[in-house]
Amino acid sequence: MNADRQDEIGMTPAQAGGHEQSSIWKIIVGVFSGPGAAFADFNQKPRIWITLILIIILGGAAAVLMMPYSAKVQYDIVSQSTTIPPQALEGMRRDAENPNLVSGGIVGGVILVVMSLIGALLAWGIGSFIMGGNSTFKKIWGVALLGGLIPAIGGLVRIPLVIAKGSMYVSLGPAALMPGGDFTSVLYMLFYYLDAFMIWGLIVTGIGYAVIFNISRGRGIITAVIAALIIIGFSLGLQIIGMSFAGVKMSFF
Repeated sequence: MNADRQDEIGMTPAQAGGHEQSSIWKIIVGVFSGPGAAFADFNQKPRIWITLILIIILGGAAAVLMMPYSAKVQYDIVSQSTTIPPQALEGMRRDAENPNLVSGGIVGGVILVVMSLIGALLAWGIGSFIMGGNSTFKKIWGVALLGGLIPAIGGLVRIPLVIAKGSMYVSLGPAALMPGGDFTSVLYMLFYYLDAFMIWGLIVTGIGYAVIFNISRGRGIITAVIAALIIIGFSLGLQIIGMSFAGVKMSFF
């Protein structure tokens, strides 16, 4: 018995029959390569700070690199306004030519964090009261952040294509099937949001919700999709209202 005890001393937890806790970096890599196992490890010891910092960095970097193109698109759209005075349009044109990269980067990072918080709150309600699951908000937000890394990286992947084309109108999803479409089309905006990385991220996030809520993967993915569609629908609604007040004509197609 003493010999057995001596053999056990010095063993790793995994070798001694326990579970060796994965590092947050291994979990992050696993989100891309093996989300089921990665979220199972995360569920044992949820940690969010590293992921939160990565989301802010990725969102800020993408916003800074895309800002010259996004500012141009915004000006091109508002320049169609029938209500904005010419003097105001001229000021917008100058701002589009010299965008504030610092504030744009901060806003880009903050937006991703806020969206992850809203998505986690929606998933908490859906997973708990509709899907019959049970979990803590910290774990739910952690899953939303980890799954959000995929579309955040997708935003960076799209940047070389945007630079090569010299335009924001580059899609890695169904919006590519609408050549000539722009952000005055509701359908184009919806397809633009739902690109390949967003869909991938939703599936992975759904797998994470299934693990932490202890529900089926189907229910977990439905939870992630419903939460995302609510956020996208709300975002589209705000843009439609804003463009309407600005006197910009919108269309469904």
